[in-house]
Amino acid sequence: MGLTMFFTFLFTMAMATELPPPTIVIQNDGAVVGTVELPSRPESVRTALSDPTFLPTTTGSTTEVRLTRRDGPCQIIDSISPSTFLTARYRTRRCRTPSGYRSTLVSSNCFKTYETSWTLVPSPHGTTATYRIQATTSLWIPNGVIRGQTKNAMQDLLPKLQAHFQKYPGIAP
Repeated sequence: MGLTMFFTFLFTMAMATELPPPTIVIQNDGAVVGTVELPSRPESVRTALSDPTFLPTTTGSTTEVRLTRRDGPCQIIDSISPSTFLTARYRTRRCRTPSGYRSTLVSSNCFKTYETSWTLVPSPHGTTATYRIQATTSLWIPNGVIRGQTKNAMQDLLPKLQAHFQKYPGIAP
């Protein structure tokens, strides 16, 4: 048993060093889309993401997230996210999809539209996770600034997410 665990550890470490870095782009429609390879099965990633506090806790984000209630199979989530310009407060409805999760805006003090999705697809590394955020502001702040801040936040989040699953591959936290 000890030898099997040792070889599993060596395999995991080899896989972890071969992961490509995350990629992040701003699409023509204004959506910020990031893709990251994770050395875990999609089911493990989905289990981790099912907890709305997983991402802020794991990545050290300043966003506060609280599950307010359930709405059928969906979750109603309140978020408070401080930024350079203001503290964004928003409520989303988050539902499981066949390949991940999708959140839509319920209410906000600053967003006119806000939609996110996680798409989880099996890959040779374990899972290709694609995180898509599309938001427009209802304030005087140009949407291009919002997209830039969103991209910067994603550039911080995805490598930390990848590092988490490299440290804890194949298991949900």
